[in-house]
Amino acid sequence: MSCKKLMCKHKLNDKSLTRKWLKKNHPDKGGKMPSDEFNTILECYKTNSFCESNPQANNANNANNAKDYSPLKVTKKNRANIFRCMRKTANFSKIANHHKFDKSIFDPSQYNRDMIDASPKMLQLLNTILELDKQDKKNHNKMFKHFIFSDVKDGGAGAKIIASGLIANGYNNVLNAKKVKGQIANKLYLNIQNSNYNNFGLLSSNSIYGTTFNEKLKKELLKIFNERPNNIHGKNIRIIILDSGFKEGIDLFDVKYVHIFEPSLTIADLKQTIGRATRTCGQKGLEFQEKIGWPLYVYNYYLTVPEEMSNTLYASKFMMENYIKKSNEQDEDILLFKNIEKYNDATMNYSEFDKAMNKLSQQLFSLAPLFAVDYELTKNLHGVPDLNAEFMENKLFLMGGGGAKLGGAKLGGAKLGGAKQNNETRFFKLDNIKCLGKCGKRPTYDIPVSINFMRDVYKKYNHPKNLLKINASNNRAFFCEYMKLNTNDFCNQLNLEWSLRYTKIPSIIEDGKNINTIKKQLANLELVVDDNDTNEKDAIIEVNKQNYPILLYQGVKNSSILSLSPRKTQTPSEILSKRLSESPTPSPRLSQSSKSLQMEFLKKLDFINMRDYIKNTYSHSDFNWEKMIIKNNCVTKENTNSANVTLNPTQKFISHYFNPSSPYKGLLLWHSVGTGKTCSGIATASSSFDKEGYCILWVTRTTLKSDVWKNMFDQVCHMVLLEEIKQGLIIPDDINKRKKLISQNWLDPMSYKQFSNLLDKKNKIYEILLQRNGKADILRKTLIIIDEAHKLYGGDLKASERPNTKIMEQLISNSYKVSKNESCKLLLMTATPFTNSPLELFSLTNLFMTHESEKITTNKEEFKAQFMNANNILSENGVKIIANKLSGYISYLNREKDPTQFAQPIMINVPILMKSIETESLRDAIYLDSKYSDVLKEVEELINSLKLKIKVMKEEYSQEKQTYTKTKTDLSKEEATKFNNRLKTLLEKIKELQEELVNHKITQHEEKVKVKELKEKVKIVKNSLIQEYILYTKCQHLRYKNNKNNKTQKRTNNLLLKN
Repeated sequence: MSCKKLMCKHKLNDKSLTRKWLKKNHPDKGGKMPSDEFNTILECYKTNSFCESNPQANNANNANNAKDYSPLKVTKKNRANIFRCMRKTANFSKIANHHKFDKSIFDPSQYNRDMIDASPKMLQLLNTILELDKQDKKNHNKMFKHFIFSDVKDGGAGAKIIASGLIANGYNNVLNAKKVKGQIANKLYLNIQNSNYNNFGLLSSNSIYGTTFNEKLKKELLKIFNERPNNIHGKNIRIIILDSGFKEGIDLFDVKYVHIFEPSLTIADLKQTIGRATRTCGQKGLEFQEKIGWPLYVYNYYLTVPEEMSNTLYASKFMMENYIKKSNEQDEDILLFKNIEKYNDATMNYSEFDKAMNKLSQQLFSLAPLFAVDYELTKNLHGVPDLNAEFMENKLFLMGGGGAKLGGAKLGGAKLGGAKQNNETRFFKLDNIKCLGKCGKRPTYDIPVSINFMRDVYKKYNHPKNLLKINASNNRAFFCEYMKLNTNDFCNQLNLEWSLRYTKIPSIIEDGKNINTIKKQLANLELVVDDNDTNEKDAIIEVNKQNYPILLYQGVKNSSILSLSPRKTQTPSEILSKRLSESPTPSPRLSQSSKSLQMEFLKKLDFINMRDYIKNTYSHSDFNWEKMIIKNNCVTKENTNSANVTLNPTQKFISHYFNPSSPYKGLLLWHSVGTGKTCSGIATASSSFDKEGYCILWVTRTTLKSDVWKNMFDQVCHMVLLEEIKQGLIIPDDINKRKKLISQNWLDPMSYKQFSNLLDKKNKIYEILLQRNGKADILRKTLIIIDEAHKLYGGDLKASERPNTKIMEQLISNSYKVSKNESCKLLLMTATPFTNSPLELFSLTNLFMTHESEKITTNKEEFKAQFMNANNILSENGVKIIANKLSGYISYLNREKDPTQFAQPIMINVPILMKSIETESLRDAIYLDSKYSDVLKEVEELINSLKLKIKVMKEEYSQEKQTYTKTKTDLSKEEATKFNNRLKTLLEKIKELQEELVNHKITQHEEKVKVKELKEKVKIVKNSLIQEYILYTKCQHLRYKNNKNNKTQKRTNNLLLKN
């Protein structure tokens, strides 16, 4: 059916109507339109073919609109559109149906041709995987699993377009679709028949083959990927791709390589992404390396901006700075990439992420252990340097910035070949060798490689050995000239090998005999920039505990006070009272006498006194983590059973410290992935709260409800049941019989949606609590345990599942006021207490506060004014106030650096040069709409002028000659000579003009050839997917200016973005 008929069938007469129809009927939105018909309408829309209009008319209207400039208003929507457009362009510049693997017209060959311009990152990713696999086959005679993550999920970008790239290059997608009778949508299924280590799977937020993933398919895919021993090395599924819709609640086992396709927006996002592949004993199927553990190689791919782009592309200052102008203020254009080398840094200017809040996020992650109540007990665990500290000197890549090591690792600017660079990582260089650029005796900005590197590449690709011998005395000069030749492909080979040097890192680390050898070989890769020249202005934020004296206080031990023994079932206050009564002498350092230390804990303690209390009360070895010994703690022990379960030191501490008699209404377990948070909650609830008659209300994800019962009955973290098992109790298999073993205080775990309904008085659980506790305070004597608590204020819960936090806050506050010492208590558990904003952390801790004065403001501007300095760094006084307000409320446990059970990430940053329009003349022709005929007109005018001069001179010569012929008999010899000389001079001038004419005609021909070539190049660019051109035309917020020629593009109408 033609566009005309199809569009008339649906009464689609213009772009606006069609756009609304496409959104309504899109498969991702649940549209039931047949996919072929939907795709045809989409193509008609792209070509401006509607029912009552034609492409010419629409193009004419667009052209007319483009003549006048109408700037975009600075709104959240417009900034979000630009931000999203820039992110998509970096992912894959422009996606057509023949790029999509789930379309019938998918063309793998065309995809690979387009990929070079549309996504150099994709090309780098494919080459990296290929090279890593090649090395693993050589070194280990086997291959390993890869996890690819993309943060983008709009319009077919992200996981889907990466999947297309894998398919186009020979990998097999296990995800298939089939028609089901009676259903419009296809049914997805897994096909694992081709088990040859070449399969990949994906989990995408967008529809695949016109349908979406269901929970059953997701579980089946993950089960196959994680299966041991059959899929340890990826026999059935070796590569898995996820997008941002699947960065939580996913466990990936035995992964060796992680590929992060876009820079993470926040440090929390980065941790969540890597956390998918760093589960407890998640790599136990792989070989444990002596003195290292299980390295996890994390490749971060990011675009760098070419010089020609950074100096010529301008954007609205007000839009970039999110500034609402006043009536008399004038906006101005500023360089989009000024002093910016990472494309993502410019993109972030249009995000809603506040720079001050981003800095605060980094500081809170660094200071978290120091704010924690159990800081002294976990020092041996948190003080261990990770592999990045060993090999990469802590210079990590985080969302366009870096996280400095606590204690003051300072990262500044650096120069390479005289060019300023951001020294945010050891692995940062513009990853491109400009073969036609400046090439001197030493590495330069254009040619940053050494002679040894060029020689190795020369030999590897079998270039003529005799040429190398002939030029032995000056190899560098020879290579500089040799790489400029188009015939030998040496330049392309140099760039390929230069980009692949990042893949050598795993082999170096695995084969290295010791740390020093590894460091030396890493240095030989030429990945290190010169960091001798530091610049305070560009320095990454420094989190130095020396700046915060209060955090240096470690507590004073009073030897006369005996510490708690975790083997007792008494509460800390009961045991402490007994110990104090037996203590003959008080501690001179304590703010009050040691006799009153019990009374002091019956009320809240400030930071200093809490450190003293912890130092004296929990010094027993069972509460303290031992010094780390790098060994494999994931070896399955024989004859183990659930009755032998042993709580880790932090679990023991929490179950003693947080109890009904504690003056603290809540505790935040800021514990990393795989640390046993569920077990901690069960142990704490069963140790004291259950015995004291507290109702246990557990909130978690629907898919994790079963984990609560698993930790209670299989792992047996329930302290009472554990004692009974030791006395001979046998746990039945039936879940209903199991539940009868525990008290009626335990309510069935509920989802966030059920919790929301409870707060709104809409379900049976509310009735149970109402009957139990009365209307005045339905939360009286209730321990509320919330898993993944960050979802309360910053998670990605659907609106229907998200609890009404205002009602929640009111009910909790009411409980504190009405029931006082018998009010509810909260145990909040999360690996990342904030996601979108660091202030979400304080929204959580404020739930514990009984008075408004105890709370920490969550208003961004108020927080900056109260706690941060002019550089958006936490002030000394600000940290002091925060430390005192948070005292006793946070337990921090991070086992990311524990190599005995967790893979250790090694961050490897891979810069890729963005695809741009390189030559100045071509850029001017495209962006400035330069008239091709200008030069030709000048030449043509000169030619016409010369022709006229020659004609006039010839006429003059003819007249002079006729006159001479008529009068020569009457002329004297002297007069005749003068006449002849004048005629001779005229002939010479005519000859000169004729020669000049010939030259100009040659020039005219040459210019015509150049214009023709330029027109062809312009045509190619305008039909290409070059990232810079798509960014310019698609995102519609840029203006081009050639500063050399002082030429500026006329501003065009910035229409609202339609991507």
